[in-house]
Amino acid sequence: RCDPIHESNMAKWTHSMLSAILFAFAVPALGFCPSHIGIGCCPLAKSTVHATPGDRANAVGWNLHHTDLGHDMVAHAQRILLTSDGVSSPLLREKLDALLRETDERRIWYIPTSFLDGSSLLGSEGQPRTQELVAKMHQIAKVFRLDDVGNTLQEIDGSAVLKNERYGTIGFVDPVLGGDAAQLAVSALKPNAVYLDRGNTFALQHYLRESGCGALVKQCAQAGALVVGASAGSVVLGKSVSTTFWKGRKDPTLGGRIAAEYWTEDAANGLDLLRGSSVFVHANAHHPEHGNAEWQRQKAAAHGPALDTVLLLADGEGVLMRGEEKQFFPVQ
Repeated sequence: RCDPIHESNMAKWTHSMLSAILFAFAVPALGFCPSHIGIGCCPLAKSTVHATPGDRANAVGWNLHHTDLGHDMVAHAQRILLTSDGVSSPLLREKLDALLRETDERRIWYIPTSFLDGSSLLGSEGQPRTQELVAKMHQIAKVFRLDDVGNTLQEIDGSAVLKNERYGTIGFVDPVLGGDAAQLAVSALKPNAVYLDRGNTFALQHYLRESGCGALVKQCAQAGALVVGASAGSVVLGKSVSTTFWKGRKDPTLGGRIAAEYWTEDAANGLDLLRGSSVFVHANAHHPEHGNAEWQRQKAAAHGPALDTVLLLADGEGVLMRGEEKQFFPVQ
């Protein structure tokens, strides 16, 4: 259940949230304890439409004693920033900064699944990728103007976080781990921002879907949390991820971890947070034809969805979906 926590209650829980925010690492699911990954022992605009201020979303929370996470959820104006290659232009930076000013404390749920290609914290040779993940979390923290979060993943009650004691926290729960641990972690953090990273869209879609974390992302958005997608992270927010098949560059089986037959039309259904639109990213990158209207038409006819339902984003471009309004940010 998703219940907004009113600003009048902020003083009661701010200190406890900053000192004991939980973002479950759920490493037992991988068969080893936190110390084995180096954290358990640490000391611890083409459009002229402008979005209206809308509701402040200072907190989003769940009561996971209810199996229906959407029960009694209070709806807020959704705030979703879609990008092709992250917050890569001055115009996108300016818009994100304006959105961030609507919230005092930042509690960021970072979803690295696509960045990790669905392999969680283990690299190709079974070695931990902790340092790689920490470096990436630092980058995302800076995107959200959350500096000075330290260099060590702190293990707190089975959680892994980087935090600034004054301004907020960035933590992660990787949907690869799945299950109740992921849901409890998100419930404890009560994120008011979600960042879905770039990388392998098939991995991100698959694990969001199978772990139930996709429903949590959707619930965050519907409760007013700021949701930012980069590349693959933008694609999964749409109605269908079948645009990922247009280029044919990624392995939909994730190296044989899932069957090719898995990708039915139902499995390709995204989170559908964009009022029926899907997303195609890097429309001007990797190969010149990706920005060609005829190539796009042929690929849409072959793989779906209908081209007139697809938001075509070139690198440097972005779209802000806020409530019923949509604002486009062109390449500068």
